[in-house]
Amino acid sequence: MTTLLGPYEIRGKLGAGAMAVVWRGWDPKLEREVAIKEPMRSPTMSAAMMEELSERFVGEGKAAARLSHPGIVTIFAAGVFDGRAAIVMELLRGQTLSSVIDGRALSPAATASIIDQLLDALDYAHTMGVVHRDIKPDNVFVTDDGRVKLTDFGVAHVKRLDGGSDGIVAGTPGYMAPEQIRAEAVDGRADLFGLGAIAYEMLVGRNPFGATDGADTHSIMYRTTNGPAVEFDPADGIPSEVGGIVLRALERDRDARWSSAGEMRAAFHAAAPALLWGGVASVAGAVDAGDHPFSSSSVHTTIDALRGGVPKRSSVSWSLGAAAAVAVVLLGVLALLLGPNTGDIGLLVLIASGVGGVVWWTTRKKAKPSNDAAREPDLFGMLADVAAAGEETVQLRLRSPGGERLLRVTLPCLIGRSSDAQLDVEDDLVSRRHAMLERRGDCLWVSDLGSRNGTFMDGGAVGTDAPFRPGSAITVGSTEIRQAE
Repeated sequence: MTTLLGPYEIRGKLGAGAMAVVWRGWDPKLEREVAIKEPMRSPTMSAAMMEELSERFVGEGKAAARLSHPGIVTIFAAGVFDGRAAIVMELLRGQTLSSVIDGRALSPAATASIIDQLLDALDYAHTMGVVHRDIKPDNVFVTDDGRVKLTDFGVAHVKRLDGGSDGIVAGTPGYMAPEQIRAEAVDGRADLFGLGAIAYEMLVGRNPFGATDGADTHSIMYRTTNGPAVEFDPADGIPSEVGGIVLRALERDRDARWSSAGEMRAAFHAAAPALLWGGVASVAGAVDAGDHPFSSSSVHTTIDALRGGVPKRSSVSWSLGAAAAVAVVLLGVLALLLGPNTGDIGLLVLIASGVGGVVWWTTRKKAKPSNDAAREPDLFGMLADVAAAGEETVQLRLRSPGGERLLRVTLPCLIGRSSDAQLDVEDDLVSRRHAMLERRGDCLWVSDLGSRNGTFMDGGAVGTDAPFRPGSAITVGSTEIRQAE
């Protein structure tokens, strides 16, 4: 039986977040696939709030529908269908920028192309009077042919009916501007702050406020509003012309930032030689290495070119390197033992091995990604009980489409789809740093870390934190997590 939403057919679920769910749909009139987004209905919301949410959701969709730009997802319709508010948009094929980055720095040329396309889209949107308010890698889509699309203009800031400001506020910790965190009025400069965080992450492979390091939401927001000023590590090798542009976008005081996306884009154009310190050979569409990166022909990147940056460290490669080093040392010892004819050679080999080992260790320590979350003390005392009691473990039961399994994890536990997560969930709908599970007093708590599909507890969306009691179920992607004891 076909499920209908107004004139559209629902053919499956593409994903879900804390505020909305996106369906794969079919438009029978125009015979094309579409994406359909509708707001998540929370049982804790009053009827009045839900009605206002629907009105604002549709209103924001209609505002975004006015935008016609190659760097912005196209909105086909926005309205209430069969009593359900929904936005109908083009169905994109490719992957999010967060999936492309995946913990690594992108190639300089790819970074230049993406920044240019995003600034062009934001400059147009701001000129049309539309502020995005949730700029982050999960809301940037890279199509299969390498074009960049800005999505999710339909996420609204919903105020209370009495005019208060404690309604639903759009934004993701790690990319939200300080004025968003303080629930102040925002303008286009808040979007530039988010873009600055994205640019920083593309250049060095990590979020400047710890959002990609598994830090808890409160710590991320504290660093954004009160932490040390963001700087580039000299070891990252970012040219000062480029770093200065990004850091100005990340100024805590909005008046100190770029006044507009157009001004920031012009600064990037002026810094074009520094932006392409790695060359443009990996960018599809570039004819010569001397071509200007922002020509009227618009340079676009392919997925393979995007991955031409700094690769993630491989445990296999480190193991092979260590094995090779041991083999060289053993050959030196063997040469010493074989006699005077080979002794000098063996001694030279051992000396060279020692010098090489010192260089390797120094380079390894310098190249190791910084983890501010590990060095920084707990700002809110949330882990005081764990620190006092030592490491605590908890047994969990995971149920996913691939089966069910039991495992024991150490608290605090990072839940994600990555090798550095204590709970590595093999689920394509799970972000690489999805949620955090930790002990506070007598109860376990779970916090969403700005995941692209949201974290849910017993069917309701989890915000900054929620108690995880025995019998409750956490849902990340298509995986269900329960306490096993």
